[in-house]
Amino acid sequence: MHTIKINVTTRQIVESLLKVVTIRGKPLVDLNNFQVLLAPYFNALKTCGLQITSRNIHGYIKATAAVIRKKISAELKDEMFNIMVDIATKNKRSILGVNTSCVINDQTVIRTISMEEITHRHTSENIVDDIIKLLEEGFGLAPDQVFSFIADNAFNMSKAGRLLDEAADDDTSEGVETNVPSQEDDEDEPRMLTEDEFEDAILNMLTDCQYYADLISNVAEKYAARNKDIHIKSTNTIGCASHSLHLAVEKGIKSTATVKNCITAARDLVKQLRTPTILTRIRTETSHKLPQIDVPTRWNSKYIMLKSIWELKPFVQQLAEEDAKYGFYHWDQLRSIIDVLVIAYVPSIKLQAVKCTLTDMWALWNMLQIQLRRNTTPLAKNILKCLDEREHVIKNPSVFAAIFLDPRYKSILNQGEQQVALCELIALHSKLQKKKPNDQQNDREMDELEVLLMAADLDADEGDENQEMDPSASDSPIQDEIQRFKKVRRIDREVEILAYWKNNKGKFPLLYELAKVLFAVPNGQTSVERGFSSLDFIYDRRRCNLSPDILNDILIIRLNSSLLEELDDVDWDEILAKQIPNE
Repeated sequence: MHTIKINVTTRQIVESLLKVVTIRGKPLVDLNNFQVLLAPYFNALKTCGLQITSRNIHGYIKATAAVIRKKISAELKDEMFNIMVDIATKNKRSILGVNTSCVINDQTVIRTISMEEITHRHTSENIVDDIIKLLEEGFGLAPDQVFSFIADNAFNMSKAGRLLDEAADDDTSEGVETNVPSQEDDEDEPRMLTEDEFEDAILNMLTDCQYYADLISNVAEKYAARNKDIHIKSTNTIGCASHSLHLAVEKGIKSTATVKNCITAARDLVKQLRTPTILTRIRTETSHKLPQIDVPTRWNSKYIMLKSIWELKPFVQQLAEEDAKYGFYHWDQLRSIIDVLVIAYVPSIKLQAVKCTLTDMWALWNMLQIQLRRNTTPLAKNILKCLDEREHVIKNPSVFAAIFLDPRYKSILNQGEQQVALCELIALHSKLQKKKPNDQQNDREMDELEVLLMAADLDADEGDENQEMDPSASDSPIQDEIQRFKKVRRIDREVEILAYWKNNKGKFPLLYELAKVLFAVPNGQTSVERGFSSLDFIYDRRRCNLSPDILNDILIIRLNSSLLEELDDVDWDEILAKQIPNE
C-alpha cells in the first residue's frame, strides 16, 4: 500500500465542501458518507483548531454568502442598476427572486441578490417593501439607484414598479404608503377581476397610452401647457419582452379556430404515441426524438410538440396503416402552422440571451413583424395583430433613448421618437450628475421643464443649421456631445454595441455613462427564472427542511459562483475561526 502526501490549504478543503453542498446540490447529511475519504483532512483541520461536520458547515455557507453580498454591494455602490423580479412556488414555499444587471468593465453583469422565502400575500405593496428592505438593509443601496424594474406582465408586478418609482422619489425611502385597498392586488391564485377593477385597469391603460401619444406627437410645442403633468421617472417599469411575445402567440392561436382544432388533434395523437409500447418502437425504428407534449406554462411548447410530430410523420403514417386510431389528417395544416410558429420561436430564444440589449430586442421585434407580414396565413395575421397590441413593449422612452445611442439603428427614429429619446437622455444625465460629488458636476440641476427645453433646443438646432448662433449662448456639455453624436454614421448591425461604446468613450464620455446604464437594461426577467431552476436541484424532497435563510444563502452562492474565484483577498482563516467553532 502506498502512502499519498497532499499539500492542501484550509480554504481549499472547506471551499470544496461548500461547492459540494451549494453548486453540486448534495444534502448536508451526505458529508457524513465521505468520512472515510475526508477523515485525514478533517483530522488535519482539528490541529488548526477547526472541526467540520454536516451541522457547522452551515456557518461557512452563511459566511461565504455574506462575503458575496459584500462584493455585490461594492460593485453596485456607485452605479445605476436594474432589477429583475419574479416569484415562484416550490414545495408549498413562495420564493421571491431578485436579480440585478449593470455594466461593469464594459460587460453586462447579472447578480442574484435574493432567493428569499416570502410568507405574505403577493401584493404590490408587499413586494416593493421587500425589495426596498433588501436593497437598503441587505446591500446598503438606495431605491433611487434602480434605473428600471423588469417583471412579467402581471398586474401586481406592474403596480410594484410604479410604487418603486414613488419610493425612489422619496428621499427617506422608508417604505411605500398607499390608499389602494390590498384587495385590488392579484393574489397567488388567479381570480376574476370585478367590474370596477376591470374599468380601472382599462382607464389606466388608456391614460398611459395617451400620455406617450401626446409626448411623441410634439413635445417641443406642448411643453409650456403640459410641463406640470410631466414626470421624470426615477424608475422605469419594463415588461418582459419574451413573455409579451409568448402571450401574443397564444392569443393569435386562440383567435384562429382551424389552428386550435389542428393543435388539439396533434395533442391527442401525441398522447397516443407516448405509451410504453409505441415509445419503444420509436426508439428502435427511428432516429428522431420522442414526441413532446405541450405545457401551458412553458414557452414555445406548442411549436416543439408540433415539430416533433412532423419529424415522425413517416412513422405515424406507417402506424396508421396498422391501426386506424393513429390516423392524423392535418399534415398540410400542421406544416403551415409550424412555418408560422418558427418565425416567433427564433426571436423568443434570442430574447432570453444575457447580451440581448433593448435595441437588440427592438430589432428582433421588428424583424418578427416583417416576417409575419410576408406570411399571408390567418394565423400569421392574428399573431401580428396581437403583437401590434403589445407594441408598448418597444415604444418605451428607455427603448427610444437606447436606439438613439445605437448607431446601428438610430436613423430609424422619427422626429417625435427622437424628441422622447433626448428627454430621456438629458433626464438620465441629470440624475447621474446629482450622484456625483459637487466638484465633479459639470451641469446645473435640471427640473422637468428644463429637460424639455434642452431637448427642444437640440431639435431646433438640427432643423435650423444655417441660423446664426448667438455668441453669448453656449450648449451644456451633454448637449454638445449629443449634437456631435447625431453626426455619427450608421455602423454594421453585427457590431456589439457595448464594444462600440468601449472604443468611443473617449469621444463621448458623458454619453458613454448613459450608454452603460441603458444597455445594461435587460428585456425580461428570464435570468430570475433560470435561477428558479436551481430550486429543483437544491430544494428537493431530501432537503425540504432547509430553513429559509440557509436556502437563500445556498442559492446566493450557487447563482453567483463566479464570484468565488474573485475572493482571494478574503481572510478565510479568520472567517472559519468565527463561523465554525470547535464542538
